[in-house]
Amino acid sequence: MRIGDALEPVWSPLDPSRCAACNATGEWLCASCRGRSETYPAYSSKPTGLDAVYVAYDYRGPVRELVHRFTYDGLRAAGGWMSAQMAPRLEDGPTVLVTIPLHRSRERERGYNQAAVLANGVARRTGIPTRGLLSRTRSTPPQALLSAAERRLNVRDVFEANPGARATDTVVLVDDVCTTGSTMGECAELLRGIGSTRVVGLVFAKPAGGVIELGM
Repeated sequence: MRIGDALEPVWSPLDPSRCAACNATGEWLCASCRGRSETYPAYSSKPTGLDAVYVAYDYRGPVRELVHRFTYDGLRAAGGWMSAQMAPRLEDGPTVLVTIPLHRSRERERGYNQAAVLANGVARRTGIPTRGLLSRTRSTPPQALLSAAERRLNVRDVFEANPGARATDTVVLVDDVCTTGSTMGECAELLRGIGSTRVVGLVFAKPAGGVIELGM
């Protein structure tokens, strides 16, 4: 059972004064919930296809509740706080931020691309520009419903480089959550094909066991 299910908070996406996990007055994650959340080391082991992936939090407990509401329940305003936790994780050197593409039908349904919200927040805090280098060609079932092997097949050949796109030396792929790295790996391959020599990932959360991937 998720923490939010157990506590049944009275929550509104328009109320920035309530913790997304327990409904306490304060930040998007209150001090108590942050205290029950595990942070990642600044550098996390790299999934296939990436040179590194940088992670702010372990994807469980209050963090999982916040991500779910940010991605699925319209809590867009939390992206500012989330990106502030992500930005310090980056090492020096990246020259451009690239959002993991969301299919336009899914973006219409949600009202925004959550990865783009985070990328824009990181850009404001670091001065690293964002560039729209990639697109998603078709919608696919959510990764969370699939096994690791199925996830790799699910995202195969669903992304493409935009016409005329050229990548800089070091590119940062930004998303909300990463598990197996299948999605980021597919995007990294395309970015290498248009000029990038180093591709790293930056996400708000990553589950230690690699069970769920949101964002697609």
